[in-house]
Amino acid sequence: MITKKQIPDELVFEWIQSSLRRNNDLMDTVGWLAKSESKEFKQTTGKVLLNLVERQDCRGLILKSGGGRMLMKIIATLTVSSNNLKP
Repeated sequence: MITKKQIPDELVFEWIQSSLRRNNDLMDTVGWLAKSESKEFKQTTGKVLLNLVERQDCRGLILKSGGGRMLMKIIATLTVSSNNLKP
């Protein structure tokens, strides 16, 4: 049964850090979301990456896992798609 109990941010970030140290599964999942055709998925994925790299203790792990390149690709595709919409 799923409860609606909230988890403190620090515990969430500790889980993310330990997950990133163990393997690349989390970043692989984020990478798949970034490949979506959906602009909304790409925007949300970009926000997730930006929020994670704002934390000093997550930044290096994200960058080592290819998060920087992933974020640049997301920004590039969103920029290209928004430029195509202009008359």
